[in-house]
Order: sequence, then structure tokens, then C-alpha cells
Amino acid sequence: MQRRTPTRNSSQRSYEEPIIWDHDKEKFQDGSIMCIKLKDFMTFEKITILPSSGLNLIIGPNGSGKSTIVCAIGLGLASSPSILARTTKISGFIRHGCKEATIKIFLKAPTPFWIYRRIKDDNQSQWKMKNENDARWTNVGVQEVMKRVANLHIQLDNLCMFLPQERVKEFSTLKPPQLLTATEQAI
Repeated sequence: MQRRTPTRNSSQRSYEEPIIWDHDKEKFQDGSIMCIKLKDFMTFEKITILPSSGLNLIIGPNGSGKSTIVCAIGLGLASSPSILARTTKISGFIRHGCKEATIKIFLKAPTPFWIYRRIKDDNQSQWKMKNENDARWTNVGVQEVMKRVANLHIQLDNLCMFLPQERVKEFSTLKPPQLLTATEQAI
């Protein structure tokens, strides 16, 4: 997984667009996250994350933003804050001192596409989507995002597929039949 942060150039801040190589796209399975871009989301001012097509691990010391990335994935793919068990208000994910946060996630699909979520400090969200080669973003409702995510078999409510830190205890109490069912659904 690559991580890109803003670079300084002539005392101006620039932001590199992620480069996703054409030859690497075929290595990703449908439903894979190919890029995550965050702005003013929790601990991050700006960051671009480029996962690999294989297993990705997020490691680092406490407070370095590992859980922030997991929260961004969940919220960017139309999960509710209650799934993350951190806060019930979406505005709680906005970086301190900011009025809004944005999440962009690029998903592999038969036609790869971007999901954009703008979170405002009044607990409202704006959703947009665009296919990989489209020039313009299209305003959509959360239901359209949920439909596209579900069509890729991404199960944010399945603890075997998506396990936020705050739900580890819940995962550890699953009985063997529940664990087997959740694992089969994830597969």
C-alpha cells in the first residue's frame, strides 16, 4: 500500500493525483478499493492511499490514523456511523477546526468508479459518483451508492469482511455457527 501526502513546491502546497497503472488494474478483484483520498477527515488534513491488489495491512503506533482509514472506508461506502461505534453524528468525523471533510474511494468494477462523500458540520452529506473515464461528477443519493456497493458484494455489516476496532469485542463473542455463516457470506 502506498501513502501519498501533500508536497511543498515553491512555498505552495500541491496535491498529487493518484496514479493507478493500467497494467495493475487487472490484478484487482471487483469490489476492491484501488484508491482512497481523504481531506480534513479526523486526523488527516490530506492523504491519498493506494492499496495493492493483494493483502493490505495498516500498521503503526497508537494515534497514527489506522482506525481513521477504516472509518473512512466505512463512511465512504455508505455505512452509518453506528456500524463504526465511534459517534452517532457524522460531523464527529470532521477534522477539528474544519467545516467539512471529504472522502473519495475508487472501486474496481466492470466499469471502475469513484464514490465521493462530502460531510458537512451540520451532519449533512453530499454524495457524488463518476465512472473512471468520466470528466464530471454526478450528484446521487445515498441509496444509489448503497446499491452500487451491494452489487459488488461489499458487506459492511459483516464482521468477517469489515471489522472496525470498536467492534472487535462483538466479533470475539460470535458463536461458531454465527462465525461460519458470516465467513461464508464474506466469501
